[in-house]
Amino acid sequence: MDTDWPGIVFSEQTQGRIRALCERRFGHTTDAEIASDYVLEHLCESDWKLCRKFTGKSRPETYLYTLCSNLVEEYARKRFGRIRPPAWLQQLGDAWLTLWKFICLERQPVPVAIERLAGQDETLRDPDTLEQMVRTIKGKLPWCGQQTGEVSLEEHYQEPDANDTASADTLEPLLLLLHQLILDEEPARPASQWQSTETLHAVRAALRLTDEQRLILRMAHVDGIKFSAIARTLNLPAHQPARQAKRAVAHIREVLQAHHLLPEDWQ
Repeated sequence: MDTDWPGIVFSEQTQGRIRALCERRFGHTTDAEIASDYVLEHLCESDWKLCRKFTGKSRPETYLYTLCSNLVEEYARKRFGRIRPPAWLQQLGDAWLTLWKFICLERQPVPVAIERLAGQDETLRDPDTLEQMVRTIKGKLPWCGQQTGEVSLEEHYQEPDANDTASADTLEPLLLLLHQLILDEEPARPASQWQSTETLHAVRAALRLTDEQRLILRMAHVDGIKFSAIARTLNLPAHQPARQAKRAVAHIREVLQAHHLLPEDWQ
């Protein structure tokens, strides 16, 4: 179908719609600007290949708006899609996960995130409740929503180690225990005798970790952030986070072993 796609796409109306789509998705942020460029690049590439799939079953402007919306979501998935919420957050429900995505991944301004969530969930109309949820998330994830520079997702977040020799049955409770030790949380439900309240109190009393070590462990092992990104975020020498984490984990191993909590596979 012979449609003047360059004329439509670069019209003032379409450009305004693309900006509005991106700003509604990401707020007035750098990501909104990058997403807008992403949409335009993909519309134009390969001689307007995506646009030329238009079949004529709707108006070109309607088809283009749908196409732009899909490209904005595609950018969001590529930019943020690998990141997984911490385990403690997953236990709190869908509303918490949505709010976490808005403020931590998409870095939307808090008022915008609250307004969007209130519009999606009729049970969360009270701004005070939503603001308290934001404070809780930012209290446990103090770097949530901070811009740490133009760092790609692959550079910032680390993938799970597929070569880990510990069995899944052994790894899961140990990671849960480590998670609770780092966050100083009481377990929502004990996974085994290792996660009993008495065990946690005894192990915590024996731990000698600095606040910086706890923060590095939390960023690396709870939120999956790479050590290079941790160094940039905390303004530390590049080698220091990995070195501190290694010492801290070795200390935790010693404490767990002293309390007869370290399986043979980990000794």
